[in-house]
Amino acid sequence: MRKDEYLGKLYLRSQRYSPVGLTRIVFAIEQLQVSELGPFDAPKPRFYENIGPFIDIARQIMALVRVTKAAKASLPENINQTISLDSLRLDEDQQQQTENIYSIKEKVAEDLKKLLAMDTTKKKAEEFIDLAATDGWENAVEKFNELYRQQEKQDISEPNASDTITGLREPFTLQNLTNLRRTSSIALEGLVAQGAGNPTVQPFVNEVKKESRFIDQLYSLIPQDSNTTNAAPLILESKPDTSYYCVKNISVKRLDRQQYEKIKAMRAYRENFVQSQNMAPVHFAPENILKRMKFRLLSQDKEAADANTPAEAEG
Repeated sequence: MRKDEYLGKLYLRSQRYSPVGLTRIVFAIEQLQVSELGPFDAPKPRFYENIGPFIDIARQIMALVRVTKAAKASLPENINQTISLDSLRLDEDQQQQTENIYSIKEKVAEDLKKLLAMDTTKKKAEEFIDLAATDGWENAVEKFNELYRQQEKQDISEPNASDTITGLREPFTLQNLTNLRRTSSIALEGLVAQGAGNPTVQPFVNEVKKESRFIDQLYSLIPQDSNTTNAAPLILESKPDTSYYCVKNISVKRLDRQQYEKIKAMRAYRENFVQSQNMAPVHFAPENILKRMKFRLLSQDKEAADANTPAEAEG
């Protein structure tokens, strides 16, 4: 729904400044409780009740929405299960187009092909490293693009077709990645907490985790007492990407004493501010407020009173 041409752009005006997206509202229904809505966002939806009107960013679409069915995420019933991905159809001519289907069997077949290709990919990476050691990295990239790039030829039966090869794509490039900083576990936890109650944030969180894992792999190749590694060039496997990277060299720029002293005060102030903000939910939790005030119900005091205490003194 988030990626849909129409549904992904619909939002509802709320009492706060930022609008609330369609996906966040409909997934907050009681039968799912995947999404959470704040007191100023929108009322929690219920079956067969109108929600809206929603509008898109360009203000060209307006829609009333009803939730008529809700099912939690689950494993497919079998490999032959298909799911319709049809969405809004604003043009009557779209009714004649082929139905958009998500096939479990086709998805599994694609994943299996990727897994089977990993062994071949590793062999090609080793072949590239050997070629780069003899001919140089730039020449190795050009050689691999000549050997393995996909070529799309024109249909020579067409009257305007030529004998030239068109659509050449060069999948192999030499990239220089700089300023790759590791993401701390606290930052990841904060990102997850900020996206709680919003199902559309999860793909972004997964992407950040995948990138963080790859950067941690790079940093793990460099010894603690060095700024580079003698193991390069090397082959690095990235399972989330189902890829192999041929690494030419790696280096890190560590802080020296002067740089550390310059940023120490600012970082300490920021950390103190973050910790004080994190303490606010604990400090203002109802049970902690009652504990600090030593609050007790009057009925409890009467029950705990000594039987020998005079009535007027108790009053």
